[in-house]
Amino acid sequence: MTIFGLLWSAAIVFCFCSRSIKNMTFLTLLAMIFQCNNFIDFGGFAVGPQLVTSILFIVRIAIFNSVSFHPRKEMRTIRCAFSVFLFICLISIFVNFDKIQNQDLSYFLHVSQIYIFFICSIAMSNVSRFFPESEVYRFVEIITIIQLAIGVLQYIISLGVIPRLFIINELLYNDHGEVTYYYSSFRRVLSTYQEPSFYACFLVGAFFFFLSSKVRNKKRTIIMVLSIIEIILTFSSTAYGALAIIGILYICLNATSRRGIFLAAAGSVVALIMFIFFKPILNDVIFDKASSGSAAARRMWDYLSTLDFESSPIIGIGYKMSRASSLSMTVLASEGIIGFIGVICIILMILLPLLSREKRRIMGPVNISIRYACLAAFCCLFIAVPDIDISPLWLWLYILQLSVYRYKNCREA
Repeated sequence: MTIFGLLWSAAIVFCFCSRSIKNMTFLTLLAMIFQCNNFIDFGGFAVGPQLVTSILFIVRIAIFNSVSFHPRKEMRTIRCAFSVFLFICLISIFVNFDKIQNQDLSYFLHVSQIYIFFICSIAMSNVSRFFPESEVYRFVEIITIIQLAIGVLQYIISLGVIPRLFIINELLYNDHGEVTYYYSSFRRVLSTYQEPSFYACFLVGAFFFFLSSKVRNKKRTIIMVLSIIEIILTFSSTAYGALAIIGILYICLNATSRRGIFLAAAGSVVALIMFIFFKPILNDVIFDKASSGSAAARRMWDYLSTLDFESSPIIGIGYKMSRASSLSMTVLASEGIIGFIGVICIILMILLPLLSREKRRIMGPVNISIRYACLAAFCCLFIAVPDIDISPLWLWLYILQLSVYRYKNCREA
């Protein structure tokens, strides 16, 4: 067990044995940000804190009967859409089992991860009655502050101002794999994640969560400003693209409000400043991206996944058996057209309530904000993140199930 694993074990024991379910709930949410950490590492076979803590959260709910294991009726359309997609994944595995059965244990562990995350999201729905809007907002606020603070620390280290101290490496980056860019020469913000695109799934979502929030205070403003700065310093086309796409969606849905007008004006000013003063960065990240080594590698992944899709276009070649540069091509190759339709249905179940003014009037303010965050994460996945079981996406989905859909005081909402 790693040093991080020992400390995390102590936290799990304390929260698991706590009379209140709130401690274990927050720890489960917090676990989702530590993508570069291994809880247990046996000679290359590693398990992260996300999987371990999610499993124990389910156990805490199911065995110790803190609540009956029945999710709320609210947002069942999202859970149903995910259930259908996961069933399609099972069918794709069953149909292609002759090719899959020779895979090693790590493959089946990766397959089980998304099912564990889904069951944990149902468990989050079970305990949501114990969490008022203000407490869910507070959870997001604390986790975002932690992410931003670690992002600043990591960026300073990447600049060489602070050395890569042993204690920081062991507590935040004990996974020394090739995909952990913390140990590379990258001078980009990635916080606790393996690469900037993964951090964008959280960071862009957090920005729109606080932008759409009804809370008005200096702390919220500071968080939004720091989020924008770190989004810029990710130098990630994924982050920039998701920020622009969800920004346009937000402006369209709030065109008549002051906030929508402000975002449109501020976005135009920032884009103009970036184009005038930071054009070399935009060239590297966006305009000249197609000629980069990264783009060449991604084209090869997409080409191989295209071949996989052509070999089995309806049901794919099996969940986790193909990996392209983005979620869309990965799902088409792995689960086929049926699986792709399933993913689109999930996104629509999150998006559609935002398109209805009547539903927005009765929805909880935090639930509305979390939907923007979930859409931002999915947007990052469709741009350049191929994994639907990535932890920052499921962090937002956990919080979505934890939030209140139908606000009790509808008139006030």
